[in-house]
Amino acid sequence: MKVVDNLVLNDKFVDLKHRVFFLRLETNDEDISNTIYTVFNKLLDLSWLDKFTNESIRKGFEKSANDTINYLRGKLFRDNDKVTSDTGEYIVSVLSKDALVNNYGHESIPLAELLGRKVSNNPSYDFYTIDNNIFVLGEAKYKSGSNAYGSSLNQISEFICKEKHISDIPLLFHFSNEETLNNLSNHIFHICAAFSTTDIKTEVLINNILTNKRFLELSQEKDVFLVAVNLYEK
Repeated sequence: MKVVDNLVLNDKFVDLKHRVFFLRLETNDEDISNTIYTVFNKLLDLSWLDKFTNESIRKGFEKSANDTINYLRGKLFRDNDKVTSDTGEYIVSVLSKDALVNNYGHESIPLAELLGRKVSNNPSYDFYTIDNNIFVLGEAKYKSGSNAYGSSLNQISEFICKEKHISDIPLLFHFSNEETLNNLSNHIFHICAAFSTTDIKTEVLINNILTNKRFLELSQEKDVFLVAVNLYEK
């Protein structure tokens, strides 16, 4: 994964009410199957289980994680020579979460599906990170042949209205401290819209996002991380 753009949009647009960060990512692989293998290998890394001193809790999370991995193995490798709606969203999720960790120093949390949440029907956010005791709620979208920021922002807005972050607190309890959980329960959080892009120029992409109705609404209330992942046929 290569970062091709890393911008703080407030530097250019002073009327934004909260911090807005923009990352654009490019996979280093000529063959998309290599990217899929990379993503799957990241899901296979269960070293986060080592943090649990309670053997029963560790076993429970290990069982949930392995069940999910076995399910995703079939999803990701069914057509591993091309990006599908299933593989695309996992690529965007995993690469975007890693980008927040590597570029902004966020704390990493395993994908919610690995912790036991169901892996279909999009029940809540795709990933979480922690930024200085504040959760970042991430939603990943992939749309073939288009830029999926609108779908991601719309989904985030819907999930905020439904208070999905509150529903996920039991999953997140073991991965954060009391202050971070209290912030989340009091609706103090940041958001990350992660999305696939075409070969659109970054300046045009950013200008389009900045006129998006959902973005304008959300950026009035929350810090926003925008992560664009180039996923298109070259």
